[in-house]
Amino acid sequence: MDFPENTFAFEITDQDLARLGVTRPELDVLGAQAMSFQLTGATGAQIMGTLTDESGSREVKGKLPFAIVHTQHGKLTFDFRMADGLTRQFGLQYKNIPTPFIATTSRITGWTDTNWAGAIQAEP
Repeated sequence: MDFPENTFAFEITDQDLARLGVTRPELDVLGAQAMSFQLTGATGAQIMGTLTDESGSREVKGKLPFAIVHTQHGKLTFDFRMADGLTRQFGLQYKNIPTPFIATTSRITGWTDTNWAGAIQAEP
């Protein structure tokens, strides 16, 4: 059965992109290895973190909840922590994995490979 070309077409809006923390020009240049991290938890808590892969290290920061888009190059490690070091509810979901990781902690660390293998843990 043939369908008109626009039957399953959809347009990503600027509002959709804002939730991912990316602009349309940034989206246009992302490659196939792009991934996102969604950080949740105590609203307004300041988070600092580091993403490290074969392309180097990237420092990130923001106030919960927020999202980060990153183009992954090889195995990626991540380290997100409460800027003030206090323990609060803190969650992380990445690569669209269906179940977010949620803990009462001040730090979340882990890694992910390009084939979706990975690990995540709460640090004391």
